[in-house]
Amino acid sequence: MRSNGLRRNEQNGDRTGLNPDVSVGCGYISRGKALVLSRATRFSLMCHARFALLQSTATHYFESTQMETPNDPKFNPYQAPAVIAKPDDADNGSGRYVPGGRTADAGEGLAWISSAWKLFVSAPMMWIVMIVLYAVFYVVLAFLPVIGSLLGYLLYGVIGAGWLAAAHAVAKGEKLEIDHLFVGFKIRTSPLFVLGAYYAGGLIAILVLMATLLAIGLGASGAVGAILSGDSSQLASIAGASIMTFLFAVLVGLALLAPLLMALWFSPALVYFHNEPPLEALKMSFMACLRNWLPFLVYGVLMLILVVIAAIPLMLGFLVVGPLALISVYTSYSALFIEAS
Repeated sequence: MRSNGLRRNEQNGDRTGLNPDVSVGCGYISRGKALVLSRATRFSLMCHARFALLQSTATHYFESTQMETPNDPKFNPYQAPAVIAKPDDADNGSGRYVPGGRTADAGEGLAWISSAWKLFVSAPMMWIVMIVLYAVFYVVLAFLPVIGSLLGYLLYGVIGAGWLAAAHAVAKGEKLEIDHLFVGFKIRTSPLFVLGAYYAGGLIAILVLMATLLAIGLGASGAVGAILSGDSSQLASIAGASIMTFLFAVLVGLALLAPLLMALWFSPALVYFHNEPPLEALKMSFMACLRNWLPFLVYGVLMLILVVIAAIPLMLGFLVVGPLALISVYTSYSALFIEAS
């Protein structure tokens, strides 16, 4: 015989056979389980979404840096991260780097200037703005006695790298910007500054040698004694010897300046684009200029003609010839040290 509680449940329409209090408790338990399951499901879906996003981001990073992805069977998660080589460590973005450079024909001296002209006409106004800023910078340095000139020489490699970076960007079809001039202050600044130190040191050594030769020559000719005594007749007699002594000192200085400039011509490009040590870059630059003396002779004659023409219209031609000369450093480097791939 059924109990009274069960009979009352059936009368009230409850088919569970349980006391209403018990039934209500079971309902709360069921809803609690559903709530727990719902929260667990949402947490699981959220974790899955975040993991998918993390995996997508990691895959994109590996692909963008050309590294092995975790899906690659060769991928080793315990291996040390590989060093991603910069493009300019192997080439300059347009071909294969040829250490030491190659030997060119005489006609390539003209090709260096024509290639520089093509880069100039691609953004003439920006090149002119850059050469004006370049000139203003050195004018400001000129107002600083001794220190200004020394600082200008020390910054030779740093500023030269800026012009090289600008020409390289235009050669690759990129937009020319003022920021290119300051690249040398951000990338490989120390070795570029060392190049400037070699430049300053070489110039100081040449000037000291010229002054020494001039002092010895004037002393031997008796010019110093004549000047101190104020004897005008004696000064007239030794004037010719004094002029010859001065010319000899100048010729010696120019003879020593030429190899210094040869060593400095390509060295900023070799340091900036290929991370060559400064001293090694100076050696390679000197040897490359020495092997290619004939195209450099053609180049020098043509540039001299352009300089004379630029000086005619109130020196305004230097707004074009100035950038052209600086760009030609890049085109000559690219022609000798970069082999088209």
